[in-house]
Amino acid sequence: MVIAAALQVTVAGQSPAAATKTTRVATTSVPRTEWGQPDLRGIWDFGSATPLQRPDGLTAKEYLSDEEARRLTSACTSDFRALVTAAQARHRELVRG
Repeated sequence: MVIAAALQVTVAGQSPAAATKTTRVATTSVPRTEWGQPDLRGIWDFGSATPLQRPDGLTAKEYLSDEEARRLTSACTSDFRALVTAAQARHRELVRG
């Protein structure tokens, strides 16, 4: 009895599977405003301390330590409270006339 085995030999830099692969490119379109800029309108969730842009001192860090996150959250909360207080004061001025 003779047993035959088929061997597949790959030559360096060549792959039989590579020739049969097809690459799909996802085609998506970014919504645009009437003036051509990316449309960022929508519902934004501010329930997180994650800023859209990192503060200057943290640009090179991939992750924040717990202490850095606490400081950032505290600063954001303070800034937000100051804005709300100013807006409320301005509203009272406008209502009084």
